Amino acid sequence: MATLNFPDAPDTGDTYSDANSGFEYEWNGTVWISKGATKRSNIQEIDDISGAFNGSTTDFILNVASIAIEPVNAQQVVISVGGVLQNVNDDYTIDGSTITFTTAPADGLTFFGTYVNPYLSVNTVADNTVSTGSLVAGSNYTVGGINVTGVSTLTGLTYTGISSISNLSSSNLAVTGVGTIANVIHTKDASGLGATMGAAVGIVTYFGDASNLTGVGATLFPYTYSPGIGTNTAGVADNIVTTWSSSIEAGSGTITIRSGSASGTVVDQFVVGSSSSITIAGNSLTLNPAVDLSNEIEYFVTYPAGSIKALGGQLQNEQLIYSFTTKAAELTLYTWGNNANGGLGLNAAAPAEKSSPTQIGTQTTWNNIYSQWTDSYHSFAGGEQGTLYAWGANQAGELGLNYAGPTGYRSSPTQVGGTTWVDVQSGYYHAVALKTDGTIWAWGSNTAGQLGLNAGDLSGSTGRRSSPTQIGTDTTWGTTEGKLTGGGANSHAIKANGTLWAWGSNTYGGLGLNQTSSASDNTSFLCSSPTQLPGTTWSSLSATSGKVKGAVKTDGTLWVWGETEYGQLGLNQGGPTAKKSSPTQVPGTTWRTFHSANNNSIATKTDGTMWAMGYNASGMVGDNSTVNRSSPTQIPGTTWTGKVAMGSYTVSALKSDGTYWSWGNSYQGSLGLNQAHNFKVSSPTQLPGTWHTEVGGGNNNFMGIKSA
Repeated sequence: MATLNFPDAPDTGDTYSDANSGFEYEWNGTVWISKGATKRSNIQEIDDISGAFNGSTTDFILNVASIAIEPVNAQQVVISVGGVLQNVNDDYTIDGSTITFTTAPADGLTFFGTYVNPYLSVNTVADNTVSTGSLVAGSNYTVGGINVTGVSTLTGLTYTGISSISNLSSSNLAVTGVGTIANVIHTKDASGLGATMGAAVGIVTYFGDASNLTGVGATLFPYTYSPGIGTNTAGVADNIVTTWSSSIEAGSGTITIRSGSASGTVVDQFVVGSSSSITIAGNSLTLNPAVDLSNEIEYFVTYPAGSIKALGGQLQNEQLIYSFTTKAAELTLYTWGNNANGGLGLNAAAPAEKSSPTQIGTQTTWNNIYSQWTDSYHSFAGGEQGTLYAWGANQAGELGLNYAGPTGYRSSPTQVGGTTWVDVQSGYYHAVALKTDGTIWAWGSNTAGQLGLNAGDLSGSTGRRSSPTQIGTDTTWGTTEGKLTGGGANSHAIKANGTLWAWGSNTYGGLGLNQTSSASDNTSFLCSSPTQLPGTTWSSLSATSGKVKGAVKTDGTLWVWGETEYGQLGLNQGGPTAKKSSPTQVPGTTWRTFHSANNNSIATKTDGTMWAMGYNASGMVGDNSTVNRSSPTQIPGTTWTGKVAMGSYTVSALKSDGTYWSWGNSYQGSLGLNQAHNFKVSSPTQLPGTWHTEVGGGNNNFMGIKSA
């Protein structure tokens, strides 16, 4: 069918003629109305009922050309009263031909309505005029209130032979004594159809109750779906409801729900006739999955042929498959611990701390928490579609919001420019970030070259940047999480080719470039632009401190460098001079992630185990002791995800079942366990609730995302 090309911005009374169909339309100021006595479009004007408006009557009959219409659903009509468009269900409802207004229209109000006929009929036939000579060959017909009796032949119809009725869209049709019925769409009670009918072929569809039909080989088919076909608004706990073309009962077979494709993984299955998770009422079938579906997944529901049948016995005779997508999870962000400089994001500088998780605002589209350096006072989190939000201290522009200063903090999440952020890591008054296009960006303090901008002046306000600034022009930086860290006054990043780069301060040998100096902490060596470390098989970086750095290679080996006074490098050595200025391997080949605070480190393995090392007076090693550990010591459990956050005194981590655990010292409420200062837990202790896949932490404040 050719597309109608109506003129833009028409004036009332303008006309349009379609060269393909010969239809002529007129613009009435609201909608295009078909002109002509015999040819009509599928958009038809409803007869004016304003003459019956009296301020008390709410029910009216809808007619088109004096023939009552019965829309299949209320969305087939557009109604305005007094020039105001009415909203279906709120302002009116439709039952059969009757429209019921919520508020009775007052006398004198104007009425305008249009009816969209889904069957695209082009002719109407008056009541009781059907005969062998009243129909036009090759046309479709909409008929209402027609009683066809004793007619042996209807000629001139497409798809028909002798002694047949076909190609009719009808309501209230009563038929007797007709040999063959084919391709009939019938919208009401089929009370006249029964044993007197001969054969029924093709598609014979009844939207009403077909329970009295006998000897009719009708096709039963779905009429509406909930969730709707192809929709992405379904909740994970929603039932699946299919409304059929007539009242139904159970047939036989197994209905399945699959994920990903029509032949994908079976999520649930229902044996028709015996499953307690199937409910049939009238013409609706409800599936109640045994478990909640997952968010943002396309699901395919398959009804095998014969699984459903009408009360009269006719089967759904073909397999039916339809799909829908579940909506994104409602993800809310919670913080607890130290609130200095608005670091908890709760839109207030006071109270000074929270000892249990407290929700930030009402946003439900949080999807990421970007790790913080141990001693940072600023935080980052990701929202929908690559957005980035910042809050907390902003002394040197570290929020990236184009301003800086001691009073420039933000106590609630504020969006940083751009919508393509992949990962952001905090450092000492600075931040570094990756975008989806493979570029790397930095902002904040640059006193040690930690922005990587090759800046000549590294001091004070002249060297800093208060908004995201690209490092070089390279577009080959990693584009997934785990390719970046910004702890301390230096930064590290991995490129797509597996090379590892460092820039900024070399305090404690933290650059890993094997540089030494006379200074006890190696501060005399600085890099103001990315400089490559040896190797080409680097795989992942995680949040690290200013003192301790680590990275994992593709072969599962873990390499560390920096300070190890308390054994935090896991190399079975310690002492104030036992630092490493270049990557040194930790024993083992199944490492997955590495996180560190200044005096402690946490590493996870591919088998879901987690290992800790370093200072343990506060129980941060998590092995139920307070003894320092200079080599990796296993923390109880085998389902750790590798998502870890570390503060000055506290560790938090996620398990694969969505549980959130913390241990160490509850200084300023950082454990989230509703405990006061200096409450210590030396082994993982669970926080209430079900949590999403991200954790975050910094200077004694922590974050988590809950999933509704």
